[in-house]
Amino acid sequence: RNARFREFLEGWRKIAERVMLYEYYYKSGAMGLPWPATAAMRADLPYAARAGVCGLYTQYKPSALIGLNFYVAAKMAWDPGVDTEALLADFFDKFYGPAAKPMRRAHEALEEAVARTALHPCGISDTRYLFLDDFYRPEIAQRCRARLAEAKTAAADDPLVMRRIAVQEAGLKYAELMRDYAGAVRPVVG
Repeated sequence: RNARFREFLEGWRKIAERVMLYEYYYKSGAMGLPWPATAAMRADLPYAARAGVCGLYTQYKPSALIGLNFYVAAKMAWDPGVDTEALLADFFDKFYGPAAKPMRRAHEALEEAVARTALHPCGISDTRYLFLDDFYRPEIAQRCRARLAEAKTAAADDPLVMRRIAVQEAGLKYAELMRDYAGAVRPVVG
């Protein structure tokens, strides 16, 4: 899909003076699930800038589970060469304070799971849920749950951070429930 997209982009650049992207940085966030896209942005947005893209629009769904996607997209749209390592470190430090390191590791576990799957959960059909058991595998959920437990220990004295961790914990639980649902309906719609 990336090669085909590159062909389209380069074709449009040949016939249009200005090209802008319309992206979906919420992906399965439309189902209310955590879906980190920052690793993809770190590759895609500098490429788009080099290819002459002059603007970015993203469809969104308000969700605390994917807010980091929009934060990174906004920063990179402004400056595609921004130091994303420093950007992410700054975000996690400011948003999670004493729990920054384990929350970053939980995020990275989900990013690794996204990178590992070849599925693209953006179609509209009853089968769109079937990628969940591939992505939110029990071992990924277990890694995330362990990081969230570390984060709660680190932030025990900070009620605001504890609430932010609780949101991520609820998102993970919901993802596990949806994964189990997908497994139950797979024989019916798969």
